[in-house]
Amino acid sequence: MIRRFRPAWKTGLLSHALVLTGIRRSGKSTLQVQIRRGRRGTSVSINLEDTRLYGLGPQDFATVLSITGRHLSHEVYPFSFQEFLEFTRQEASAASLEDHLLRGGFAGALRAGPGPGGILLRELLRDVVHRDIVTRHSLRSARPLMTLALHLLAHPGQPLSLQALAKGLGLPSVAQTGLAAANSPNPTPDLGRKLENVVLLTLRRTGASAAFAAAPHEWECDFVTENLAIQCCARLTSENRQRELRGLCQAPAFPAAPGAGAAT
Repeated sequence: MIRRFRPAWKTGLLSHALVLTGIRRSGKSTLQVQIRRGRRGTSVSINLEDTRLYGLGPQDFATVLSITGRHLSHEVYPFSFQEFLEFTRQEASAASLEDHLLRGGFAGALRAGPGPGGILLRELLRDVVHRDIVTRHSLRSARPLMTLALHLLAHPGQPLSLQALAKGLGLPSVAQTGLAAANSPNPTPDLGRKLENVVLLTLRRTGASAAFAAAPHEWECDFVTENLAIQCCARLTSENRQRELRGLCQAPAFPAAPGAGAAT
């Protein structure tokens, strides 16, 4: 399949370098290959993680560093729901949405299947914690960070206090649905929280800045942007309908997003 990125980036590709960022295994290398195939001329690809390049430093890339300030940055995410449907060859439905919420959007894990895919996602979490955070920032221990990561993956979308979290988990100092499902000890999937996570990633793909709006013990709305109020509910019932609608109607007056209109 062809990964998509916003047309706004395409206009500057001829005069600027395109920097692809994102979590490991999100498809950066695949997207890079697809972009190169669509461009004319000769290109060179260098894998900086190749062990044969060990020891190279910034001083060895003077030519590359001279383009500082002349680049466009694009964040690559795991598959969106639409990309998930194309990759798994499913039609949009409640069942396929739930499948996406439970399995996530990492192509390698989806291709491997439920069992091996879960192993790949657990290895991915270890790589992110150890290689991207602990090693890069020269931290002395990975255990507190892994404890924090597992807690956050098990409780997506939950309000938290950094001080209470640090104290409760015994930390020395004050995240993607498939990744959470593979690494969370919670045997009962919370589809509502996973749906919120998917919606948040969708908003981030569009460049929107979203805030949570609430009046304690009265109402709450999952996301408020500059011109939208969005309420997420995996299963709307007669018991929760009034609560969900109350938050949706109250959110447009939220100070963080004046003039926001309501949307479901």
